[in-house]
Amino acid sequence: MVITGGAGGIGRALVERFTREGARAIVVADANLAGAQAVADEFGATARQVDSGSEAGVVALIDFATETHGPIDVYFSNAGVGGPAAGPETPDEEWDRLWRIHVMSHIWAARKLIPVMTEAGGGYLVNTSSAAGLLIQPSAMAYTVTKHAAVSVAEWLSMTYAAAGIKVSCVCPQAVQTALLDEAMGQTSGASEVVAAAGVLQPEDVADAVIEGMRAERLLILPHQDVADRMVYRATDHEGWLDMDETLAFYVDLLGCEIVTDWGWQVGTDVADKITALHDCSARSVMLRKGNAFIELFQYTSPEPGPGDPDRRVCDPGLTHLCFDVTDLDEEYERLLAAGMKFHCPPQDVAPSVRTTYGRDPNGNVIELQQVSDDKHRIAVPWLPERGLAQ
Repeated sequence: MVITGGAGGIGRALVERFTREGARAIVVADANLAGAQAVADEFGATARQVDSGSEAGVVALIDFATETHGPIDVYFSNAGVGGPAAGPETPDEEWDRLWRIHVMSHIWAARKLIPVMTEAGGGYLVNTSSAAGLLIQPSAMAYTVTKHAAVSVAEWLSMTYAAAGIKVSCVCPQAVQTALLDEAMGQTSGASEVVAAAGVLQPEDVADAVIEGMRAERLLILPHQDVADRMVYRATDHEGWLDMDETLAFYVDLLGCEIVTDWGWQVGTDVADKITALHDCSARSVMLRKGNAFIELFQYTSPEPGPGDPDRRVCDPGLTHLCFDVTDLDEEYERLLAAGMKFHCPPQDVAPSVRTTYGRDPNGNVIELQQVSDDKHRIAVPWLPERGLAQ
């Protein structure tokens, strides 16, 4: 098998995992030959330098792997680049670079390998796209567009060549702790505290998901499970989904917030109905973090929300709800209930290590009490033990 982008990050994790799975031979390919060689030496593989942004480079890699180890059973097109945080002003040379690496590299590999694999009775083509290829990366137009195209390439190949025994998978991770993520965060090493708390997977987690997905022969391999929920929301309420992304672009691009979680629920989620005191509610929820503060955005699609007033006076009601993190939710709930506070429901388990309840202040504003019992959870708030307050 061949793995491009194999010198580090997801690529290195794939080499390690496929070695454990008993791959007959692996060619570790990367533009960084020294890095590829180090990984190859560690796992008993073969290193090869490749320019994934040129057809000649991809063809030469395939020829080398075939001549060295025989026919290729699995070709994993994993090379990728970050690209600029920009929109239409992205320079043409950057568009061309991302298009070649994120899209054409998969096409060039398929052009070379499909005739050979078809004659042999089958083979497996895998490419790495991104959750941005199924949704949107608000701050990076070229990255989003080319990753969407990568998904389309995989879908077309799968539909067209399945009968010939060609299997196709497309890996669409969200945030993964790699040098590419560090680059996106504007850092030279290590992710920021914010990103480290934001549901970031390790490359080994992605490799595990790949093995599971390939065994099941799934087209889309989604290491972050909440991506599937967001795809459903996009499909069922596209306009609403875009409206939320317009708001997200303001908070993320202009105010510098980081997305911690992006998920939602559909009609029929009993615990959501209990907490919100609504019937058959559905919504998208995005948790943002700026420094040591969290901001949670909701967009309800059911029941039909009433009209909003973007020009409402500052003295008029406007907050959906205010959330307070607590260390003992049951104790706080009983204390406030005894003091006369009205709650929608008793504390509810809403996610692993997360419990919450909604109530009302004297003016009817919604107050949420939330307890996160795992201090390593992605939405856990750092605490000052001597004061019992969130930092």
